[in-house]
Amino acid sequence: MASNLYSYTPVDSNASEIRIAQINPAENKNDPINCHLIHVSLDDKPSYKALSYTWGKETACIPVTIDGKSAMLTPNLDAALKRLRPKDKPLLIWVDFICIDQSNLVERSAQAAKMRNVYKQAENVCVWLGLADEKSERAWRLIELLVDGSEGAIAAIVSDSSRLENFEALKVLFRRPYWWRIWVVQEVNCGRENGREVEVFCGERSITWRGLLSMSANMESIKEHLVRSVYPNDPTSIFSLMGGGPRGLHLTKFSESHEPQLLELLYSHMSKFSTDPKDKVYALIGVSSSRETFGPTDYTRSIHDAYIHTAWHIISTTKSLDVICASQNDDNIYDLPSWVPDWERRRVHPNHRVIGLHIREAFNAAGDSLAEFSFSNDHKILNAQGFVVDSLKEVSSSFYMEGDHHAESKVIQTLHAFEEWWNLYASCKGTDPAAQEVFRRTFCGGDWHAVYDIHHMKRLQIFCALHRKLLPDIGFTPPPFEDSSVVENEEDQRATVSAANLRMHGKCLAISSSARLNSTILPQNNQ
Repeated sequence: MASNLYSYTPVDSNASEIRIAQINPAENKNDPINCHLIHVSLDDKPSYKALSYTWGKETACIPVTIDGKSAMLTPNLDAALKRLRPKDKPLLIWVDFICIDQSNLVERSAQAAKMRNVYKQAENVCVWLGLADEKSERAWRLIELLVDGSEGAIAAIVSDSSRLENFEALKVLFRRPYWWRIWVVQEVNCGRENGREVEVFCGERSITWRGLLSMSANMESIKEHLVRSVYPNDPTSIFSLMGGGPRGLHLTKFSESHEPQLLELLYSHMSKFSTDPKDKVYALIGVSSSRETFGPTDYTRSIHDAYIHTAWHIISTTKSLDVICASQNDDNIYDLPSWVPDWERRRVHPNHRVIGLHIREAFNAAGDSLAEFSFSNDHKILNAQGFVVDSLKEVSSSFYMEGDHHAESKVIQTLHAFEEWWNLYASCKGTDPAAQEVFRRTFCGGDWHAVYDIHHMKRLQIFCALHRKLLPDIGFTPPPFEDSSVVENEEDQRATVSAANLRMHGKCLAISSSARLNSTILPQNNQ
């Protein structure tokens, strides 16, 4: 009956008021959740835990009782609360799904602004990865050995005949939805402030966040073994293991600041997801240097207006136009101006994963100069001053990954694109040593990743050698690089080419009219 459904009593947001759920104890872990909501002020420093978890795509369908009234929880949240609920005493815990009236956009906006303090003041933050299964149990045994880190433990990992299955299980654990939720970046980092510990739960298993970080650090000691013996042709798996899990929730990769710039955070976590696209920005404001200047986290705003405000704020406060470079194959379903990135980061191409932009320390060609710009009154139009560096003479076709993305298909398509790009470059710029060096640097863009640490000369040698081996009948005159036959084995060659196709996807090679720019790699649809 409708009269038996739980109805929220408003909170006084001006008084720093929040709700805390008091979960009643239960002898039987399968007993339904029964709780009472308490209104408290953060100013009074109340005692409570805070839950960090993911809603998932599940519908709220598990019945619970709140203050004697009926409500529904998602299965994942229900499982988390039953795991944390004591048998003999109440559990005081803050949970967004229960403690915020999700149907009230005004309340959501006001409470979202308090999230930083909610997690910062919690006596303990509990991370819920989900229920255990056979793979998570296998992964947990590997985690325990890695946390041990002793010579004997590492030897056991390397010599285990099931090491591939073990690391596959860990990779699956690191790919659970929790690690990809945007809000958990703030929840975990605020929960760890002032030396407090975060506890991580997966079914009946648990470990401290410090333990997970120790595991990741110790895994570095066997990175070369993983590359050579476990994943010789799978750089994506190496990335998932070395940079996933707890490392994926570091605030940023390069900044030492406890409150990095908002743009740096958006770059670092743009591949994460949220139920509400506005949360791709709002979830990061509380741990950014924009915390006091961004303005309200307003859920009554449209996505269109929220993203325009974000770009306007970043440009206005940094005096830099770097944010306009963040668009990446966007389909612009929110009708955004060309200078405003769409931070939702949908998979425009279903079989091609979204990759991060913040893969290496920033290079600032403008030095300490400030941008000259202005906005229209409605902030929809950006006026910026600049100067012409060069003009484009020739542009290759854009490279797109097509087909089923089988490893062999990836390699062949990437080699064909490499062939086209070199032929275009050579026809315009020649093949003398100076031209070769420019092409090498342009094509490689420095480094693709930090796993294999291959210099750009060797990368080009690898492309040439593998092209000769796999496409011998194609009339292709490769770049005259020295010692192009003296390269790694074929598995390593394929791994390097596979890593390259992620960066090449949706891009083309452009040749300029003069030597100032010479050549560059551009995104699709350039003009």
